[in-house]
Amino acid sequence: MELISQLDATLDSVHSEAREPADIDEARQDVAIEIARTLDKDRRFLFAHISE
Repeated sequence: MELISQLDATLDSVHSEAREPADIDEARQDVAIEIARTLDKDRRFLFAHISE
């Protein structure tokens, strides 16, 4: 579960970047949002696999 905890910390960081549009331009915000979506999906798959 350590891996999931590290992924959660990374997700928190990426989500905070995506929510602060004043700090970054639109292109970087779009990249942060896409990274967050991918990490969210990967976390769900990883958690389901580890939980089995």
